Amino acid sequence: MSEKSSETKLSALLEVQTLVRDVAGVEPGDSIKAQIARAARRIGFMSASRVKDCWYADSRMKIGADELRRLREIANALDEAKEARDEFAKLKQRVELLEAALRLSDSDAYRLLVRPQRDGHRQVHRLVD
Repeated sequence: MSEKSSETKLSALLEVQTLVRDVAGVEPGDSIKAQIARAARRIGFMSASRVKDCWYADSRMKIGADELRRLREIANALDEAKEARDEFAKLKQRVELLEAALRLSDSDAYRLLVRPQRDGHRQVHRLVD
């Protein structure tokens, strides 16, 4: 194996390892085994033993371009989903703060502006249910 192809393989192995670990995520009290199992579930197209080989960057493993592309797509989708959840949480917190400020500054305005919108929202949910 030439030096360049050896470097390319090592680079691909390290990228796959990083992608698999990113897909797994870390939760409090997790074992490596639990992280590998979670990564295998999220990845879906690889067996648990293949994911384990990726986790440890087993040098005997061969990485296909299609596998690498699919792993990148999964990791990117998970990152985008996390960013969307984080953004939603920030917006929700901002709305709660604005509602609280509105209640503090003018309780009559709150009753006139916010309460009817909430009541209307509840009526829509009742009609849907």
